[in-house]
Amino acid sequence: MGIPVGKHVENVRLYVQAHLSEKITVSEIARARGLNASYLNTCFREQTGESVSAYVRRMKIQRAEALLDGTEHSLAEICAMLGYFDQSHFSRAFKAVTGMTPGAYRTQMQRGTRK
Repeated sequence: MGIPVGKHVENVRLYVQAHLSEKITVSEIARARGLNASYLNTCFREQTGESVSAYVRRMKIQRAEALLDGTEHSLAEICAMLGYFDQSHFSRAFKAVTGMTPGAYRTQMQRGTRK
């Protein structure tokens, strides 16, 4: 009997949290867990409703939101902290998840007009 599917999901979550400052791929997570990437992604999607890569992106953006709201770090510093090597890629990912650019998000949070 293999590892329960729910345990794979928990392992992904733990891996992502431990490596949030790095570039994370499904292949790397699967390799670290001794699994096939397609199998891992299928199990994760069945249990959570989202792909592993979507989960990674969402976790990075949630961390970025906290950094934008709670620190004075520049966008470039936040990009580096989250393993993004291209600020425009980070901004596109941030906007895809939140509906706004990182700068607009920070401005709204400073004004207290969001959430």
